[in-house]
Amino acid sequence: MKKKLHNFGLLKQIILDNFITLFYYRFGVFMGKINKLYNYSWFVLFVLAGREEYIKSFIEKNFGELVVFLPKRKIYERKKGKMELKLKKLFPGYLFVSGSINSDIIKELKKVKNVRKFLVNCENKLEPVQKEEMSLIFNLTRDGDTINPSKAYFDQNDKIKIVEGPLKDKEYNIISVDRRRRRIKIELTILGEKREVSLSYDLVKKVE
Repeated sequence: MKKKLHNFGLLKQIILDNFITLFYYRFGVFMGKINKLYNYSWFVLFVLAGREEYIKSFIEKNFGELVVFLPKRKIYERKKGKMELKLKKLFPGYLFVSGSINSDIIKELKKVKNVRKFLVNCENKLEPVQKEEMSLIFNLTRDGDTINPSKAYFDQNDKIKIVEGPLKDKEYNIISVDRRRRRIKIELTILGEKREVSLSYDLVKKVE
């Protein structure tokens, strides 16, 4: 009986060791992919708003050499007197695409329904998004694809203080605060233009 228990314990340890090894391997691969995102050149593909997910999936399935990034945000909306967290696109109608985008790929993508065009410059060449702009978006999504609500409280001067989440240490970007809707309006620069974007926050008690 003791021998069986010993063997069972050994089997459990082997399984646990394998699981830990696999976890760290996959985590390492995942972080490797994420770290590469910062070094990619990203291009904007304009699509019909509401069809972003479909077109993203289509590109990933048919153009495996391309990487598609669709940033989203979780934002509170009031419904029947209750606050519900909804998933919204950060930039409706925008897909950020990276990879070897040649003329053949551009022609094929133009044939896809609800695909508009790539952003190009005055020479009709693909215009990359500034790395600083993409870096800020990746920072807000915490190297994923979704901006989650930050945690915040209001100090004695009625000024919002971010204690945790994507907006921490970014108070300089805050334009206004809507307490009723639990939203913070921030300013982002994308494609060289300043845009106002609303993000959500969770109210927490100040830790003394």
